[in-house]
Formats: sequence, C-alpha cells, structure tokens
Amino acid sequence: MIKKSTIIRNLNEKQIKQLQEVQERNKIKSTSKTFLFVLDNYLDQQKDIERLKRIIDLKQKKIDNLKSENDASI
Repeated sequence: MIKKSTIIRNLNEKQIKQLQEVQERNKIKSTSKTFLFVLDNYLDQQKDIERLKRIIDLKQKKIDNLKSENDASI
C-alpha cells in the first residue's frame, strides 16, 4: 500500500497507480523498496532501450536503401 508520505504527495494519481502496480506485480511491501526497485530497473532498461533504438535505426536505413534501389530500377 502506498502511504501518503512527503514524496507521494508530490506525485499525481497516474504515478501513484503506477507505483501500486509495480508493488503488486513484484510483491514489494514498502514504498521505499518500490522506488529502489524502479530505479534499478529503469537504469537497466535504458541500456536495452538504447540498444533497441540503434537496431531500429539500422533496420530503417536498410528499408530506405531497398526502397531507393527499387525506385532507381523503375
């Protein structure tokens, strides 16, 4: 359960619901542990997100090159 601490009072309703969802999914009982869990996961996910963005950019460039080759042959 998310208690109305000083930090929580600064969050909007959507953010509080997101924290509650994280707590429920991961069976975390305290708000401070929830914040630490989210912080740890955020940093790990940022690395994955950046890697995936690079892959998407690479694939998009390949698609654009193939499209330009098809346009040139027509």
